[in-house]
Amino acid sequence: RGRAAEDLQFAVVQQAAPWSPQESTRRFVVLSSDYGEFTLIPKLLREVQRQAPRVELVIEPPRPDPGSALEDGSVDLLIGPPVHEKAGLRVKKLGEHAFVVAHRAGHPLTEKRLTLSTYAGASHLLVAPRVSKHGPVDDALAARGMTRHVALTTRHFAPAGFIVAQTDLLWTAPAALAEVAATYVDLRLRPVPLDLEPFPFFMAWHERSHADPAHVWLRQLLERALR
Repeated sequence: RGRAAEDLQFAVVQQAAPWSPQESTRRFVVLSSDYGEFTLIPKLLREVQRQAPRVELVIEPPRPDPGSALEDGSVDLLIGPPVHEKAGLRVKKLGEHAFVVAHRAGHPLTEKRLTLSTYAGASHLLVAPRVSKHGPVDDALAARGMTRHVALTTRHFAPAGFIVAQTDLLWTAPAALAEVAATYVDLRLRPVPLDLEPFPFFMAWHERSHADPAHVWLRQLLERALR
């Protein structure tokens, strides 16, 4: 059978048997980087377990073409940075996080004013999921004719706080992520001496799922958890 026939059958079943979170055993596949896993997924999961204890969430890492995964139905929802919008996709901004500078307690700069020159002159950690050698900090410094020394580049957000807590690196991180990391390791969070655009995050889904009651519930739950 074709996809259209399957979708039609699914719609008929929906009408015949209204979806109930408390009784559902629905399985949702969500694409998210470890940034989302660290900051957003725990809040979402608490709400899911409270309202639908038998629902299953499966978190998978981002893919090169997430739009196609949403389109073919192998993925239900994408949480993360902006995606390339294409026909059939719905995208909604969930929010944005300002940046902060994180460093270990006892760092040589702890008792000093964090000026732009001392910030640029320090050694830094860069989280670059796409293996880029530059981030928004480097662009902002370049606009001022300045550079920084990136001593370590990693593709993952989650271990960054643990690395910084054991070194003298500065980490310019989304505030929500740094605040979570600071509950596990001893970090000092300080304002960034640069004007940086906030870190935005979105959710995306396929038009086919837009009116699905279970999918609507999951999206609303995610937005409510973030508020």
